Parts: sequence; structure tokens; C-alpha cells
Amino acid sequence: MKEVDEIRQAVVDQMQAAIKMLIARYPDIDEAEARRFVVQQFDFINADPNEVFTAERVVERYEATTARGEAGDHQMREKLAKLIYRGLSERPRTQSLQYFELMHAFQTATGISLSQHAQELVAIIDQLQEKGYIRWENMGGKMPLIFQGIDFDEWTRKVNAEKDSAVSVTYNLFGANNRVNNHSVDMSTNVVNENGDVQEYLTALRCAIEGAQLSSTERQSALEIVDEIDAQFSSKEPKKSVVMALLAVLPKVADITTIVGTIALFLK
Repeated sequence: MKEVDEIRQAVVDQMQAAIKMLIARYPDIDEAEARRFVVQQFDFINADPNEVFTAERVVERYEATTARGEAGDHQMREKLAKLIYRGLSERPRTQSLQYFELMHAFQTATGISLSQHAQELVAIIDQLQEKGYIRWENMGGKMPLIFQGIDFDEWTRKVNAEKDSAVSVTYNLFGANNRVNNHSVDMSTNVVNENGDVQEYLTALRCAIEGAQLSSTERQSALEIVDEIDAQFSSKEPKKSVVMALLAVLPKVADITTIVGTIALFLK
């Protein structure tokens, strides 16, 4: 019991030290904001077996977050929201999505640790809770739990509406009369032939990723995701849930999104 108390006190000491360091280095941050950030980081770092909670590590995370923007990367927040929605929608309303499950799903989909995007997760959790879509429950040092919120049904309607919109207008990239009209006045739309070869669309997807304005890391990650999608379609029975999860985390760039919507049609 004494050892447990000593461990708890050591954690409290590190949290207090982190708060003081943040206030000392960033005079504009008030104590309440610093404390909130430190507590959130403790939950995330404590849930990651590859991380060790120290005051210095918390300050490093704050500096990294500040460097890429107060709320982090908008595209990454969208990807996290999709993973959270998918995890919650696939289970009964009263069953929680555990944090380690979200970590695993993120690692599988992106190849990177969720702990690297803790601030984006904090931002999207706050946003989803404010809308009533989810309920985030801290477990006092244990891994947090995520539950469907009181307005989760509204989130479901919104997601379904976006899916319907995404597949209602698609472009024929191959075959007779194929064309893509980017920044032009041609308003015509071709109908996708669902019996076409998905490999052609995967090739087009790779080309779109290569031509998109992405960092080398983002481009490599996206191409690896396409390889995983390709492997699924190469199997006799591709898993719809896996393919849709992979498609969902690809960069939200116009040409890429268009092809993603087309590839999704092959899963019907």
C-alpha cells in the first residue's frame, strides 16, 4: 500500500512540475488551461505502453502542439472522428469504445501512434461532446472510455447523408468518354460502371496521391494504405469494414476523395 501511495505521489509531483514549467515558459497560458492540458496528457501517455509520463514529456507535447496549431491538424481530427464513429456504431449503445481499441485502430489505419496526435484527439473529443455525439469518461488513471452520446443518432443521420452525397455524383475515369473536370465549366457527369475493374481505380488512386500536395510522410502513409486496400480486393472476400476504414483515413483531397467514393461502390 505504501508503494502505491508513493507512486501516486510521484505522479502528482510530475503533474505539478509540468504545470509550473508550462506557466514559466508560456506566460500567456493561465493555470487552469495548463492544468487541463497536463491532466489530458496524463490520460493519453498513461494509456500508451510506449510512453513514460514526465513533466518534460508533457512540455514537449505542448510545444509540438503549439508548433502545428492550437487545435492541431484539421484533417487528422476528421480522421479521428471517423474512427470514433465507426467504433461506436458497430456496438450496442450501452457498450463503450475503449481507448486502447481506438489506439489500435488508429495505429492499424495510419501506421503511427495515436499519442503523436493527442491534441487533435482532445480537440475532436471536446467538439463531439459539445454536440452530444459522444460521452468521454475518464477512469481515474485507467484507460478512458467513449460512449454514444445523447445525440448520437443525429451524428448517424449526418454521416449517412454525407455517404449518400458522396456516391450520388461520381466520375468515370476509364473507358469511353472518360473525363474529370477540375476547375472547368463542364458540368457533365458520367455514371460509374460498377462492374469495372477495381484495380484500375486503385491505380488512379495511387496516381492521385502521387500528384497531390502532401508531405513525403503523408504520401508514403497514403500509398501504404492503398496497398492494404489492394490486398483486401485481391483476396476472395474483401472485408467491407476493413476497406471502408482504410478508405476513410486517406487524405481529403478532391481527386483522391472522388476516387475513394468510386472504390466504395465495389463493396456493395
